[in-house]
Parts: sequence; structure tokens; C-alpha cells
Amino acid sequence: MKFLLTLFTIVLLATGCFNKVQDELCVTHIDNPVIEVPKPKVEVNSNLFRNGKDKTAYELGSTYNLASLDDIKMPEIDDQLIQGLKNQIKLLKKLRQPEYFELDNIGLSLNEMESVVNMLLNFKENPSELKNYIDGFQLDGRDQKGSVYFTGYYTPIIEASSVRTPDFNHPIYRYPNGWEGQLPSRAEIDGSIQALEGTGSEVAFAKYPEDVYYMQVQGSGFVQYPNGETTYLGFDGSNRHRYKSIERYLIENQLIKKGGSVSIDGVKKYFKENPDMREEVLFHNPSYVFFEENGS
Repeated sequence: MKFLLTLFTIVLLATGCFNKVQDELCVTHIDNPVIEVPKPKVEVNSNLFRNGKDKTAYELGSTYNLASLDDIKMPEIDDQLIQGLKNQIKLLKKLRQPEYFELDNIGLSLNEMESVVNMLLNFKENPSELKNYIDGFQLDGRDQKGSVYFTGYYTPIIEASSVRTPDFNHPIYRYPNGWEGQLPSRAEIDGSIQALEGTGSEVAFAKYPEDVYYMQVQGSGFVQYPNGETTYLGFDGSNRHRYKSIERYLIENQLIKKGGSVSIDGVKKYFKENPDMREEVLFHNPSYVFFEENGS
């Protein structure tokens, strides 16, 4: 049984106190006298580049390479992960795909995937024991030396209306068929120009523009109407403008206060507190995604 685990290299940096005058000591004043505290030593792994890549890594021979799990800390199987694992089993049972996959140099079956999920659930009290029952594989990555990049997506559910109302005033558009030339930018579509107004391309109307934005980032989502009906909206093309990060814009322009978050919830909170900044921030990203109805 093979369970695909990717090995991560983690650099832990201990943060110490720093004093410009004394390089080796951190000086703390408490009502006179001065108490001198030895400066903590920060251990730096000289085998790692600043981006965390291993300088000593050698080229791997395959996409999936059998690797030891001895140095890997198994994840804590908490309530949230348990729920996710149960959802994964439901998904595996619904897959309309072959029961066996050839993944480059290894094979994997749906039954094996389901068995590993069940093992994680059964060993939730002591996940470290799983190392005795599963195999770990290291991915070769783009550089064939084990450096990999992960990203994740989810399917949002947003409030919407099938018709425009004062509360639901932000269109969700399908691809404007018959459009000639370069498609308009986000600012031209959602701003004062309203470039797609009157084209009949509206699929639904959302309550908040940031909800539409994050559904576009994910590439699909559900719209839930006031009567409780839910419809799935799938990707229907884009305007092919270059994507620009609004999170980076918020940080570089110091719009998010120190200690604030640029997570989805953090950005939505910022818009709630600064509604007049919605257009400036959202329009920084000219990329725009269109949707089509794909059933329930």
C-alpha cells in the first residue's frame, strides 16, 4: 500500500534579542542595576538556501521516489482533519474514474486511497504508528531534486439573486459570446463603464463584489438564492488580462494594519471596515473570470 507523502524541509528560526552596541549580550534595564542576559544563539542550517531548498539535494530518478518516514512528523489528526477525511471517503465513492491509476512510475487504486484514509482515522490517537504500515514517496518536483510547490482550492457558496435588486447589485457574467476584440478589464466591467451592461450575459447578481472576486479566483462556486435553491457555476473562460494579486497590493500600500490578515476573511473584514476602498483594491487585478450554470 502506498500513501503519497511529500517530504518538507522546515527551517526553524529562533528569534533572539538584538543590541547595536553589544553584539554578544542583550541588555535589559530594570530600575537600575543593569541585568545582562546572554544573547541566544541562532542555529542556521548551512545546507539550506534562503528559500529553503537543500544545497546537498541530488537529482531524483523518478517522479515518485520511495523515501524514509523516520524523520517525518505525522500530522495531528484533530476534529477538523477527521471531518476532512470523512469527506474524502465520500468523494472517492463518487468518482466516476478507473479504479486503478498509473501515475508515472507507480500504480495506485481507489481502494488503496480509501484504505489509507481509514487507517488515518483508526490511528488518530497515535498517528506516528502509521509509519509501520505505509510507504512514503518523495516527489521529484520541477527541478527533479525534490523542490515542490503546492496550492489549494475550495468551492465557495455565495448569496445571489437571479434578478438585480438593491441588495443584490453585482453581476456575475457568463462569457459574452460574439464579443469582438480584446475583452474589457475588471475595472471596465464592474466600474462606471459597465462594459457588459445590456449584453444579456448576466448569470446572477451577488450581494458583495468580493464574493464574486473570490469565486473567480477559485474558478467555480455555488450561488444560493433567497428561496434556498443552489446552483453550481463552472468556469466559462476569462478576459485574458494578466492576474495581479490584491493581497500584495494591500501589503505594499500598507492598507492592512500591522497584525492584520490578508486571508480571504481578513480581506473581507478590511472591505467591511473600508467599503470605499473596494473598487480601488479589486480593480488592481484586471483579470476577470466568467461562469456558466452547470446544474445543482
